[in-house]
Amino acid sequence: MSICAKDALAKAIYSRLFEWLVTHINKTLKTSVRKTDGRTSKNKSIGILDIYGFEILQNNGFEQFCINYCNEKLQKLFLDLTLKSEQQEYLSEGIEWTVVDYFDNGIICDMIEERHKGIISCLEDESLKQTDVCNNLILLNELARRFKEHEHFSCYQTANDPQFKRTIILPTEFVIKHFAGTVTYNASSFLEKNNDSLFGNLSQIMSSSTNEIIKTIFSDCQTPNKKIPETTIKQFKKSLNRLINTLSSKEPSYIRCIKPNNYKESDNFDEEVISQQVKYMGLVEILRIRKAGFAYRGQFEVFLNRYKCLCPDTWPDWTRRFGGVAVDAVKRLIEHLQYTNEDYKIGKYVNSSSKYRK
Repeated sequence: MSICAKDALAKAIYSRLFEWLVTHINKTLKTSVRKTDGRTSKNKSIGILDIYGFEILQNNGFEQFCINYCNEKLQKLFLDLTLKSEQQEYLSEGIEWTVVDYFDNGIICDMIEERHKGIISCLEDESLKQTDVCNNLILLNELARRFKEHEHFSCYQTANDPQFKRTIILPTEFVIKHFAGTVTYNASSFLEKNNDSLFGNLSQIMSSSTNEIIKTIFSDCQTPNKKIPETTIKQFKKSLNRLINTLSSKEPSYIRCIKPNNYKESDNFDEEVISQQVKYMGLVEILRIRKAGFAYRGQFEVFLNRYKCLCPDTWPDWTRRFGGVAVDAVKRLIEHLQYTNEDYKIGKYVNSSSKYRK
């Protein structure tokens, strides 16, 4: 067995064993709520996603590229679920709104993962071409050709300033201006680390292991597979997209952690370091939107049923007077409470899911 195949097998065992362990723990902790009629209801759960965070090290390699790509995608999701969707909701409801501008890092995500054009596509193409010898200079030349005009990418081949070449970037490096900062990546081992040498015959052998756990985690490899294994970055991208789809279907809450300094020192608060993080996380824009918006947003019927007792015209049964049109009853209730136009806005009333804002 070659060294590459041995390392690939070790990584596969570790990865599959970790997933098996997490699944086994979740099944053990899973509880169900039994109703009075004997049926079992679907249990609700809270998931916690702990992200290590953006990495800018002295030497940034393939691992840091994957980690920062993940953070770039999660930042994009965060922007879409907060800054973008928040403002679109006001506009779609026909409420007067001054758009708050923010930096949308979608241009960086596209540069990394766009189909047939992005950095990942380039890495995939070169990995397939170079099965025996990994020439990363060819990879860098191709990246330079594809992104020579891109404002968030630079490398030795695209730099016109000789001083920049000598002091900032080496021939084996490329630079990406991420949302959280500029990172210089050492590409000298990108192709080697991207190629997965775990071919189907090795996986099939593991599926017949005498160790029950090993046999279980490789049970999906019992059928011979002679295809070339998926590259590491392709597997990582698939896993990341599954995570993004899961998060998009939930109602997330965020805890954004601020690093006080770059030296892991206690009682050391570097104002420049903190300000940079607050800026790139979009926290300033979020505060501006929250300040300009309305704290309460709810459906007309829900609002009315809760506060109808405050107005004689809506209590106890507002449907008799307003014919079941909740928006008219809400307007009468607000008039009775003598709110000003700055205190509330009425959204579009189409059906029961329409919003009333205050």
